[in-house]
Amino acid sequence: MIEVLVSMLIIAVWLLATAGMQAGMFKLQTSAGQRLQAIALATELSERMEANSGAARAGNYALAANATVAATTDCMLAACSPAALARYDLKQWSDRVASALIVDSVSVTQDITAPQPTYSISISWKEPRGRQTYLQTGTTETARYITIKVLG
Repeated sequence: MIEVLVSMLIIAVWLLATAGMQAGMFKLQTSAGQRLQAIALATELSERMEANSGAARAGNYALAANATVAATTDCMLAACSPAALARYDLKQWSDRVASALIVDSVSVTQDITAPQPTYSISISWKEPRGRQTYLQTGTTETARYITIKVLG
C-alpha cells in the first residue's frame, strides 16, 4: 500500500513539473512569435522603401519615436506623389505595428551622414515577465528589434 502511495506521489510531482514546463514554453513561444512579428514588420517597411526609393532617398520615410502619421490620400484608390505614398506607407505600417504588438516605441531614422541613404528601423514592445499581468507595475520588460536599411 505504501509503495502505491509513493508511486502516486512521484507521478503527481512529475505531472506538476510537466505542467510548469509547458507554461514556461508557452511564454517563450509567445515571445518568439512577437519577435518574428517585429522582424516581418521591419522587413515590410524596408521593402516599401525599396519600392518607393525616390521618396526614401529624399528622407520621406523618417518617423520620430511614437509620432502619429496622417496620410491625407488613400494611395490604393488614387494616384499619389512619392512623398504622399511614403506617408501612406508609414501610416499603414504604423497601424499594423500597433495592432500586432504591445508597442512601447517605434521609430524610423535616416542617417544623413552615410554615403548611401540609410535608415534605422526600431520597434520596441512590451513582453510580460513571469505570470503577472500588464496592469501591475514592473511586470513587463521591453524587447527591441532594430534593423538597418541601406538603399542601393
